[in-house]
Amino acid sequence: MSGKRKKRRKKHGFQRLILIVVVLVIVVLLVFFYIIQPLKQKVTSAITEKLIEMQVSSDSDASAAAEEILESMSEEDREILEEIYKKHFSAQTIADISVYAASGDTSAIISYLQDELNDEELAQIYEIYEKYQDELSDYLE
Repeated sequence: MSGKRKKRRKKHGFQRLILIVVVLVIVVLLVFFYIIQPLKQKVTSAITEKLIEMQVSSDSDASAAAEEILESMSEEDREILEEIYKKHFSAQTIADISVYAASGDTSAIISYLQDELNDEELAQIYEIYEKYQDELSDYLE
């Protein structure tokens, strides 16, 4: 009789171990998807905005214009641009592009974008440009 009790305890012990492991995996996944991912997204968004601000801060007119345009954009459009930015740009590439912009070499900027971005991303940028074209043209003149 004591042999059956030991087998049951061992069997129940293994089931408890499996249950604990499953619960731990679920808790880790929930923490990852509901806490870490949104936090990472907020931090990345804040860093992206700071990098953009740093790049245009040398020209106060451009800085004010960029800030005004960003504020007028919808959240969805900002997210699209942030995703493209995170995927393709670094501080160095932004510095390179700002040199082109400062010298008025828009063809170099367009060439760079065509080389780096895929057709879908280019279409998204063009669509956003079309939405805010009037505001952009006020500042580009």
